[in-house]
Amino acid sequence: MGSRIACHFAGVGIQVLLLDMVPPAAAESTKAAERNKLVNDALTAAIKSNPSPLYSKDAVKNISTGNSTII
Repeated sequence: MGSRIACHFAGVGIQVLLLDMVPPAAAESTKAAERNKLVNDALTAAIKSNPSPLYSKDAVKNISTGNSTII
């Protein structure tokens, strides 16, 4: 649900930081692609959904992804 909300905000021009947990398998990894797999997969699924929550394909540039790490 968070990825769709991020798409709606991005669609009206707001910069969005979409976060998710680090997958357990990537806890020790330093590679962003591995650590951000959950959030990137969720965003990709939202973009591909029908109907898409994005008003235009350009809106995706307003979304940055990352992960939250509990210290």
